[in-house]
Amino acid sequence: VFNPYSGVKTSILLIDRTLAKKRDSILFVKLNNDGYDLGAQRREIKGSEIPDAINIFRDYQVGKDVVDRENAVVAKKVDIEKQDFILVGERYATQSDVHSAWPIVTIGAVCQINPKKSEINDIALDTTISFVPMSDLNEHQEFFEAKMTRPLSEVYAGYTYFRDNDVLLAKVTPCFENGKLGIARGLHNGIGFGSSEFFVIRADTQRILPDYLYWLISTDEFIAQGKQKMMGTGGLQRIPKDYIANYQIPLPPLTVQQEIVAEIEGYQKIIDGAREVVENYKPTIKIDPRWEGICLGDLCVELRNGVNVEQTDAEGKYRVTRIQTISDGTVDLEKTKWTNDEPNESYFMRAGDILLSHINSYEHLAKTAIFPKTNEIVVHGINLIRCRLNQTMILPEYAIIYMKSDKFISDARKYAQRAVNQASIKTSDLRKLDIPTPSIEKQTEIVRRISEEMSIVSQNKRLIEIFQQKIRDKIADVWESEAAR
Repeated sequence: VFNPYSGVKTSILLIDRTLAKKRDSILFVKLNNDGYDLGAQRREIKGSEIPDAINIFRDYQVGKDVVDRENAVVAKKVDIEKQDFILVGERYATQSDVHSAWPIVTIGAVCQINPKKSEINDIALDTTISFVPMSDLNEHQEFFEAKMTRPLSEVYAGYTYFRDNDVLLAKVTPCFENGKLGIARGLHNGIGFGSSEFFVIRADTQRILPDYLYWLISTDEFIAQGKQKMMGTGGLQRIPKDYIANYQIPLPPLTVQQEIVAEIEGYQKIIDGAREVVENYKPTIKIDPRWEGICLGDLCVELRNGVNVEQTDAEGKYRVTRIQTISDGTVDLEKTKWTNDEPNESYFMRAGDILLSHINSYEHLAKTAIFPKTNEIVVHGINLIRCRLNQTMILPEYAIIYMKSDKFISDARKYAQRAVNQASIKTSDLRKLDIPTPSIEKQTEIVRRISEEMSIVSQNKRLIEIFQQKIRDKIADVWESEAAR
């Protein structure tokens, strides 16, 4: 019923009349790991939380305090009654105490949540306003661009209303977890309508700046606590309005808020600049038409698929590569499986081998990665083509640069045979693909130049990490009880 992998949750009720008469509370225990994966085969995995759940339940039975135990929530029956007997433990989890040098208020005390659209009833229905679907709200970006306009008459019914300087927050999973929120600025006629899955938070600007509010609710902590409060099933889970209204935040004076926002936005500008470099960089080779084009099959001493061995999630004798191993364009050994089989040593990976995805969804077809040096023995698994190059003709470092180019990927996908949800390329067709091949000396020069470029890109990635941490540290300072006034 629940395949394929719907994520439907199962609840088990343990009813004990004798215990119920003694207690004014109900115990909730949440399990994320029952000792088996979510695949159709339900393979055994490490980390089952069932033994801990049994211990929590037994301790609760005999009257021991389990409030501080991980995964356990103890809720008063009167509180459950106030919530219409909704039996979701996270709903009754208490938020940790908030300490700050500044007064602590709830968001609902300084903001209006979901302002009524009736406040614009005096505006003509043919007025042009901005329209913002969920796709236009960026992830982890303070401002968003309203790209579309519509007449007010087309959107008044069925969509969410907001104005300039309102904060929009996605309420539905997975958009909420991905950090979809932003401040509305530059709306057409100052008015916007958008997805019904937005919460609109309007700051009382005499007490709190929209920008300051944005940074407080863009934190991992806000998102993590919201995920625990989500209601609904499957892909339709949403955070309740009460979570936002009751969320506690420190409230320094407006002048201090302005200083905090200015510092954070300075860091964010550096992040945005570095991110532009990272996202737009692509190594390119200026092809000289005099270079000989040599078929991939002639450049390889071996071009073949992997070995089909029994694979498991549990740690075994050898790691085994699979399609997911190169999903991000590099070899990630944490995304391998394990095997205890003993394949022929010819299937062991070597540094410099290039893995190519020849069976995948079309948009991931012909993805490649170069195998790094490692002390582990890794088996070349099925469904990835291994290119073992003749290094007297072509350097692996040069080959991978070209094989990641749009030209090579486009040429490879011309041979794709499509099926439902996936495509494939025959090994015999991969052999035909031409690679412009200059001298080894020229290849070495190209690799050196691109390595320098990639080093700069890596520095920008590190810059992003550093200044993201500076933002987190600054926000944490606001919450610290020792912060200077």
